[in-house]
Amino acid sequence: MIKVNVEQMIIDCGFDSTEVEIVRNCFKGKKTESIKELRKSKPKIIEIIYDHNGRKYRKSEFVTGMSAYTWRMLAFYTSGSHPHCCMPIMADFDLPYSMHDEDYKDTRKAQIAKCETIIDKILANIPKTEWKGVARWANVL
Repeated sequence: MIKVNVEQMIIDCGFDSTEVEIVRNCFKGKKTESIKELRKSKPKIIEIIYDHNGRKYRKSEFVTGMSAYTWRMLAFYTSGSHPHCCMPIMADFDLPYSMHDEDYKDTRKAQIAKCETIIDKILANIPKTEWKGVARWANVL
């Protein structure tokens, strides 16, 4: 997995406080060390239970849901691990939206756009030679 100076990247990218939480959830390492490694598995998602028409449903808490989506895409782009190389078709299921909201499609698109902005900033700090997932799929195309 890739290793990044997360604290320096946060400063260089100018992430806001929510984005900082999302980014930090994607990486793992000792708190005393600035170089951290992309997590080997998806960050834990805190689920919110809500009621709709008398039935119970779940949705992700905002930061943990956004972190899970961001991590999955970063793992797809950069990981050399086989399980991370499959297309992340269902990654957006982790996003914190409810399909029972009238504007859920717009909410989902806005959340993906925010995550993609974070992902692009992170990838800009990782040499393209470390984008193992992209290199693997480039061979297919």
